[in-house]
Amino acid sequence: MTALPSAADFTSPTATEGQFKTALNAQRDFLAGLLGVDGTAATALGQLGALMASAVARTTATTLTTTDRGRLFTCTGTWALTLPTVAVAGAGWTVAVANLGTGTITVTPSGGDLVDGAATVALAAGRAALLCATATGWVTLSFGGQVGQTIIPGGTVALPGLAFPGDTNTGLYQPGGDQLAFTTGGAVRLLLTETGAQLTGLLTGTAVTQSQLDTTAGRLMKVGDFGLGVVGGPPLPTDLDDTTLPSGIYRVNATTASGTWPAGVPAGIWAYLFVDRFNTTECRQVMRRVYNETHGWWERIHTSGGGWGAWRQIAPQALVGTCLLYDGVIAGAIIEKGASANGRYTRFMDGTQICTRSNSGVQATDTALTWAAAFIDNSYSVTLTATNDATRF
Repeated sequence: MTALPSAADFTSPTATEGQFKTALNAQRDFLAGLLGVDGTAATALGQLGALMASAVARTTATTLTTTDRGRLFTCTGTWALTLPTVAVAGAGWTVAVANLGTGTITVTPSGGDLVDGAATVALAAGRAALLCATATGWVTLSFGGQVGQTIIPGGTVALPGLAFPGDTNTGLYQPGGDQLAFTTGGAVRLLLTETGAQLTGLLTGTAVTQSQLDTTAGRLMKVGDFGLGVVGGPPLPTDLDDTTLPSGIYRVNATTASGTWPAGVPAGIWAYLFVDRFNTTECRQVMRRVYNETHGWWERIHTSGGGWGAWRQIAPQALVGTCLLYDGVIAGAIIEKGASANGRYTRFMDGTQICTRSNSGVQATDTALTWAAAFIDNSYSVTLTATNDATRF
């Protein structure tokens, strides 16, 4: 462009008419190069590089020059837009780029320059950006494609529509209609759909239980908590009589846990403890003896008014022992036998009881008999068998 004439070319007392005309022509050429020759504002703004004073459509790879300053490039297709070096363009040099198609426009600096700290930046479909030169590189000012809301491209799992400088495979993208996916490292970690959420990978932090006995409301339970899903390592309570133990499965040993133990589980024998807790005063414990040839099950209940009840063996069922019903369920032996000064008795689990006794001597009057075991009522029948003793029987 013609240089601007100096003031002396117009004001020197010794300037000739020819010199003055030459200065005027030089000034005209300078203004024409700066503002254009047609005298319109649009041409002048374009010549000055005013931002988006003109628009240029592009469908193939394009290399920008310094004369493209301020232009709006409307792009379609998939190709590279190459920028001039910042050393040549100068700080503040700016162009606008809009991707109006469905492909991807890759913004590529020259001469080792970086854009947003990266070697390239992908301008996805529906996106627009200002590309601005600084003293050391390029920065982008990105915009959505629709007034009133921010519209981002759907993207892909490898190039999400919403990503970050220098980490373009991590962000947010749309895998399908009414779906939203969060990706890291080019892989979907969280997928949201109309029917729910699908998480890939492990969930950690305070969203999950922090220990095997963590009862914090709202936390997700890990495998192994409260003895569920774990092999060989359920929690180890220290006191069997603790009514605050959460419902779950525990591993206990009389040498490691205090409290009241069933008589059939000696010290040193491991057992599993199943806790069913309604609240701190009403709960139920079932213990299963393991690591022994003789297995067994015991049960006890804690009530708000009576504390811990006695342990009772519920399996295996003994043939002879103490008959016991608990809430209509057999909780003892099938047959019970016993003796006292009042004779002998035999009880059966079906409710039958037989008592026998022997009286000696002369019974001249009615005699009240006391049995070795009490009957539930007086509806029983009595069979007498007399034995001969001399002249009497």
